[in-house]
Amino acid sequence: MKNILYIVCIIFAILNSNAQTPIIPIENQILDDYEDVNNSYLKDVNNKFNPFFGEWKWEEGNSSFTIVFSKIEMVYGIDIYEDALIGKYKFIKDGVTIYDFLNITVTPNTFWGSNMGKMMHSSGYFSDNYIDFGIYVMV
Repeated sequence: MKNILYIVCIIFAILNSNAQTPIIPIENQILDDYEDVNNSYLKDVNNKFNPFFGEWKWEEGNSSFTIVFSKIEMVYGIDIYEDALIGKYKFIKDGVTIYDFLNITVTPNTFWGSNMGKMMHSSGYFSDNYIDFGIYVMV
């Protein structure tokens, strides 16, 4: 019994030591500089996304486009985790609502699922006043 407990403790220690996730500030997103990026975490440690948060609106006549930006933390991508800036949006054209995705719920677990065509998301951090976004339409 003592040997089994000893083996379980060793296995737990090995698994726990490999579970560490190196944190890389999102502004240092060029991962070629890092030897082992698998399971790294591109984190918004310096709050670079904060100036973009909130509601942004364009209006002209009876048409409008509203985007509400927020951050989803620790989304798993291809071999890495990252903080993502997302935009939920609503588009009204000539008084008719074309798209209204302001009330969808997005979590790290649902980020890559059925919400992809219902939100905008950044492809990373580029500068303090520039973020690149895409809308992926699911057909």
